[in-house]
Amino acid sequence: FAARSQSRSRNASLDDYIAAIFARMKPGSRMVTFYPLPLGLSLTDANNRRKRAGKPWNANASFFEFRTENLGNSSVSWSNKEIPVYIYTRVPNSSSLHTPEIPMFTCENEKCQTAASVLCEKTSLLVENCAACGRKRSVTGIRTAARGNHLKYFEQM
Repeated sequence: FAARSQSRSRNASLDDYIAAIFARMKPGSRMVTFYPLPLGLSLTDANNRRKRAGKPWNANASFFEFRTENLGNSSVSWSNKEIPVYIYTRVPNSSSLHTPEIPMFTCENEKCQTAASVLCEKTSLLVENCAACGRKRSVTGIRTAARGNHLKYFEQM
């Protein structure tokens, strides 16, 4: 939806709003989409990156888990090819300062490491930068690879 829904008069796409809706869902909730959402790194991806940097596992590294499944051949009326679906699961944070429902991420900046809400109070969308140091949140990883595979799939149809 992102490319088709984005107009010149606003910066946020439909995918940005769907991502914010998902972030507001209660921990344990799931969202299934036909296209990857711009959420940043999953809890597993963020902690794998932390591990490679020699940092300990952190329950507040991200607010969701992610996996991809295939619906199989001829599972939809518009194609006889395999259709990928993206399954997101909201996870609680473990911060003693916030309730478990607040979606959190931990800044990757070595000198910062602030755990903060992923939602912007002003726009109600996901924040793009750490509130403490300004570093941009990572949005690379499996979703970027999945998005590329998804585009290749539609180009082949």
